[in-house]
Amino acid sequence: MMNHYGSFSRQAFHQKRVFLDQRIAQSMLALDLVIAIRREIPGLGTKKLYLLLREPLQKSGISMGRDRLHELLRTHHLLIRHRRSVPKTTHSNHLLRKYPNLIKGLSIIETEQVWVNESFLIH
Repeated sequence: MMNHYGSFSRQAFHQKRVFLDQRIAQSMLALDLVIAIRREIPGLGTKKLYLLLREPLQKSGISMGRDRLHELLRTHHLLIRHRRSVPKTTHSNHLLRKYPNLIKGLSIIETEQVWVNESFLIH
């Protein structure tokens, strides 16, 4: 039977509407909890957030898995961005004092003939 609700009954239409309203309310509560935790620990990712939120969400009667929490964070742009690990190399064009290489041209014959120490201290 086709009606102005689509191809399903009025009861199914209203049940779906109530379900979606509850889902939105649950999502808002979960987002509030996430924001409260992120104020204290800003770099917390989805897995650890899920572990911290599991008990408070269960007490509130909300069943939300890790993947649903991840999608919720994604839709609200709350995912932590991964920083690309760039190789850290020596920057030799700085204005600090540069010491000469004292072992350049030295023929190393035995073990422990040369010791190297790299210390960098900024005051």
